[in-house]
Amino acid sequence: MRVFISWSGSLSKEIASQLYNWLPSIIQVVDPFFSPEDISKGDQWLRKMTTTLEECSLGIFCVTPNNFENPWLHFEAGAIFNSVGINHVIPILFGGIKPTDITGPLAHFQSAIFQEEDMFRVVKAINKAASEDGKGVIKEERLKKTFSVFWRDLESSVETAFSHYQEKEINKAKPARSSEELLHEIL
Repeated sequence: MRVFISWSGSLSKEIASQLYNWLPSIIQVVDPFFSPEDISKGDQWLRKMTTTLEECSLGIFCVTPNNFENPWLHFEAGAIFNSVGINHVIPILFGGIKPTDITGPLAHFQSAIFQEEDMFRVVKAINKAASEDGKGVIKEERLKKTFSVFWRDLESSVETAFSHYQEKEINKAKPARSSEELLHEIL
């Protein structure tokens, strides 16, 4: 089952990358699409995206504090909303974003907050969508065990991505001191 993973911005991209690697560990029939991995250099990216959207039956949006108002994210959500292939769209909210913060096309979909209970609901929804695709379904008890084994890895990876992003933002906020300032201080 093809799952489209949407992102916008460096933090969201890192989180999407983690989901791309994590999802098939939980539900083996999941074949996620993540543009940096699945669109080769030289490919016509718009054609590849359009074709993939027609193949996918589920889309996941990685929504962070710095992209939830991003026009591109909402453009993709609108495109997926109108897509023939995608039947389910799940915005996953990271970094304190609440469902009431979401506007535009993403507001039309039931979202999930990145925490264990909601993420298990996401996994159950993907599992159910896989059964609708004729790919079979994993019994909930086994799904819960598998999820429990791999959840901490994803949670840790996302926390690491947030801390790296925050460090980058802090370093951006502090401009390097000029040679003149340093010389002034020494004198």
